[in-house]
Amino acid sequence: LYRGMKLSKDLVDTFDANTGKLVCSCGYFMCSKSRNIELQFATSAGYRADLVSVLFKIDFDGSARFADVLLE
Repeated sequence: LYRGMKLSKDLVDTFDANTGKLVCSCGYFMCSKSRNIELQFATSAGYRADLVSVLFKIDFDGSARFADVLLE
């Protein structure tokens, strides 16, 4: 699954610093199987210049209650 969004540079740095560790997110990641659709969300024009385009790749195991999220 994929999720495209815009995040602050500080939040991207936090995700990057915690690569390989468990990170808890508040809320849902609305996802799609289409990388292209989510890439369009990530690269769409933003209303804030301080946000960074991010594409998450989420490796999901339907039998588990968690997923591996990779920042691309």
